[in-house]
Amino acid sequence: MKLAFVAATIFTFTLGLYTEVLAVTVKTPAKKPVTTTKTPAKKPVTTTKTPAKKPVTTVEIPVITEQAPVKIFITPIKTPEKTPEKKPVTNVKTPNNFLQWCDPKAKLPQETRYTVEVLLKIAGTKNCTQANQRLIKLTTLDLWRSQISDIKPLSSLTNLTALNLWENQISDIKPLANLTNLTSLDLGGNQISDIQPLSSLTKLTTLNLWENQIRDIQPLSNLNNLTFISLWKNQIRDIQPLSNLNNLTFISLWKNQISDIKPLSNLTNLTSLDLKENQVSDIESLSNLTKLTAVYLGGNQISDIQSLSKLTKLTAVYLEKNQIQNIQSLSTLENLRTLKVQNNPLISKQCPMQPESNCRFSF
Repeated sequence: MKLAFVAATIFTFTLGLYTEVLAVTVKTPAKKPVTTTKTPAKKPVTTTKTPAKKPVTTVEIPVITEQAPVKIFITPIKTPEKTPEKKPVTNVKTPNNFLQWCDPKAKLPQETRYTVEVLLKIAGTKNCTQANQRLIKLTTLDLWRSQISDIKPLSSLTNLTALNLWENQISDIKPLANLTNLTSLDLGGNQISDIQPLSSLTKLTTLNLWENQIRDIQPLSNLNNLTFISLWKNQIRDIQPLSNLNNLTFISLWKNQISDIKPLSNLTNLTSLDLKENQVSDIESLSNLTKLTAVYLGGNQISDIQSLSKLTKLTAVYLEKNQIQNIQSLSTLENLRTLKVQNNPLISKQCPMQPESNCRFSF
């Protein structure tokens, strides 16, 4: 009995311990799932945010990249569009007649269009075809003080023999090269520096180029028919190109930069020579020019005038503003009617001719 009781007690005690252990065991796994559930719940949140930011960055980069080339390619597209617009104006340079200048005049540069309109007035009609028919027959054309700067529309008027363009605003005379029938040309009072186009105008007898910006007169060297040339108020130093123009009777070189006049010594047909306001000191080379009737030498550096005593046909001698001390050598000039010697350091103011009133000693 006692043994049975003890055994029952031990069994009961053991069963109680098992129950407590079982209770502890049941509670422990109940807590673990809570911990496990929270941990994975946080991880997906982190994973979701990370990829959400990456696509935003990826989208912004191509947007910036695409805008840059759009701005770069705007300018190249406009440049080729402007170039063809200017080309038609450049191409309008070689029409065969006035009609081809007149018909498209609305598209011409303003200066060219103005010249076309001036020629239409001269033709007396606004009809381009009629104007062309009338202008092509012209032999003489006077356009002085017409405010013309572009003379290209004149290039087709090839029957012209006389053309007057003095006191305009012309600088380019290339269009005149075609006018090979010209015998008289007046270009005085313009802005011309290059006279090369004149070299083809070999029929010229009269040429006015006064008051321009000419330095080089070499293109004139083959104009052998010239009898009259006016080059005053330019920037000429070398007059060698004139040396073989033996038909010249009149030369005006007033107010240039000439010191050497030896090239003139062969021009024995000269009757009038103007060299005022240059840098001439030696006039010995003039002694051969026995046909001279008038010589203008004022405003130079001349002291010796002995060579003039041989020019017996002289009727007018201008020697003012030089360094002359003696004028008695001119007493041999029986035809002399006018002698001007103002502003010279004369030793004697005795007139070498009669009547003495023909001498001018003061202004």
